[in-house]
Amino acid sequence: VVATEDDARDALAILTARQLNPDVRIVAAATQRENVNKLRRAGADQVISPTTLGGHILIDCAFGADSEDATTDLLGDAIDDREERDGQSS
Repeated sequence: VVATEDDARDALAILTARQLNPDVRIVAAATQRENVNKLRRAGADQVISPTTLGGHILIDCAFGADSEDATTDLLGDAIDDREERDGQSS
């Protein structure tokens, strides 16, 4: 997980991690939405933009959804997959 609140540092960390272990799974958080693709190109397997996710939740809530429903709708299958994995490990 790479999330320093500095996308340039994140890119360097991703490049370094990928060089040390080409098979490592790298998940990063992009502070600036415009850097999502740059972090992917640096080698991150998954890049999340908390600002973008929060914006989508705010819009859904403004149109009447409650925050839990909006989050579930936005993340959808990712939540279900996580719950399945957690259930299988017990």
